[in-house]
Amino acid sequence: MGMFQNLKKLKSWCALKGGSVVEKRIGSSPPSCKHKCYGCSPCEATQVPTNGGQVNVSIEYSNYEPEGWKCKCGRTFYSP
Repeated sequence: MGMFQNLKKLKSWCALKGGSVVEKRIGSSPPSCKHKCYGCSPCEATQVPTNGGQVNVSIEYSNYEPEGWKCKCGRTFYSP
């Protein structure tokens, strides 16, 4: 049975039980940037590389580059 068939059955079962299916995502979700850009518009959430120090990781994670969220308006970034 395929993944989509299993999901369809789960949604049907939850509907019968009066519940709902909540979709999960990997990673963080974007912050609300409402009122974060000091009146600049449009103020949008943007993923940016973190500028923390050197990250010591094993060879299997050598492509790992941590990212965070900032609010961006024009060419300026603001903290969410």
